[in-house]
Amino acid sequence: MNTPLGSLYRALSCRTPKQQPKRKASGNIFQKCMYYIQNEKNPIIMIFYIMIAIGLILGWSFCVAPDLPTASISSLHKNICAMILFLSVVTFLYTCVSNPGWLTKDNVGAIFSVFPYDNVVYSQAKICPVCQLPRPPRSKHCSTCGRCVSKMDHHCPWFNRCIGEYNFRWFITFLFFNSLACVDISWTSFDVLKETWRKMDVYGKTVKLGGESVHVTRTIMISLLVQNKMGASVLFLYAALIGLVVIVFLVMQLWTAFTNKTTNEAYRHDVLKHRRKIADHTLVCPDLHRHHPYLTLDRKQVETDLKAPIVNHYSHGPITNFFEVFFPLSLRRSRLQKWEKMKKDGQVKNEKGVLIPKSDPAPLGRGRFQCISDMQDKMEEARRQKQYQKAQEPRSNPRKNTSRTK
Repeated sequence: MNTPLGSLYRALSCRTPKQQPKRKASGNIFQKCMYYIQNEKNPIIMIFYIMIAIGLILGWSFCVAPDLPTASISSLHKNICAMILFLSVVTFLYTCVSNPGWLTKDNVGAIFSVFPYDNVVYSQAKICPVCQLPRPPRSKHCSTCGRCVSKMDHHCPWFNRCIGEYNFRWFITFLFFNSLACVDISWTSFDVLKETWRKMDVYGKTVKLGGESVHVTRTIMISLLVQNKMGASVLFLYAALIGLVVIVFLVMQLWTAFTNKTTNEAYRHDVLKHRRKIADHTLVCPDLHRHHPYLTLDRKQVETDLKAPIVNHYSHGPITNFFEVFFPLSLRRSRLQKWEKMKKDGQVKNEKGVLIPKSDPAPLGRGRFQCISDMQDKMEEARRQKQYQKAQEPRSNPRKNTSRTK
């Protein structure tokens, strides 16, 4: 993922892994509009994609479909292409309204029970200051949506929604049908152009064009073909270009699905690998690393970077990882029934599978799970303490009595 294609993907489809705090928009109207599109939740990019999809569908329906079937494309293929276009739109709309895996008080326990701490990217429990919920491993708070998402991959402005554990399957399905639709549209458009080329039958011959006898070369033949089938020609290039971009996105998302990594985790692993590489070089570099001034090059930090494990503990093989995409762990009935029983008994499990009683004072972190009710009690106590401190603050009167001067 730490490649030029990965950087392009993150720039076009998702927010940066470490989101910067929001700032108020300033400048002219254009800068404010760009800030609103990039940093605020809005349907502008989603509507833009819908317009692109409508253009593809209408162009194929009026410029390509009437010339089908051809010598190499049957009428059945025509119906299949229409069905693929329909499924592409349906999966897009469903992804736009689907639940990405919002964290709530009801499901946060089930998510804690299926995702242990790996001590690589996730090593200690945190409470989201906005949602006021304990944040399980692989979860992240989206500043655009304002909510925490389980196994968050990225916030996609094309859907105006986060892509997380629950809707990642629909996102993959949409990319598959969308890439298949673009390939099919470009294929059928090219076949219509090829059939028209064959029917014109003027290539390599001398014909009269504009009152003059002209020998039809390849360039002249292509210009005649474009004039005769302008819609199919534009649609072929249009679908081929969009299909290339979508296929790149699909390949990247399939890589994350088969390796059971999110975009944030892939980025963090790349950072850890880079830090280990720099730490290895620091031990033998005689000039105190003056070419890497942004790193803390004390001996303790270097030894920590060298000992840091870079292992994906959530990967269980490509087939199992891909199965977990379409059947999320926290949504499986057996997992939910197991968690409900544990919640009812007031017990949770540690990393070795041993039940921990509710009264166990062991803190949550580094593989140990604490009862969610205890975490909520701490949150409630912190909230009450905050209200008490706020009540103790002296109230200032904003209205000051001013005397009129004559």
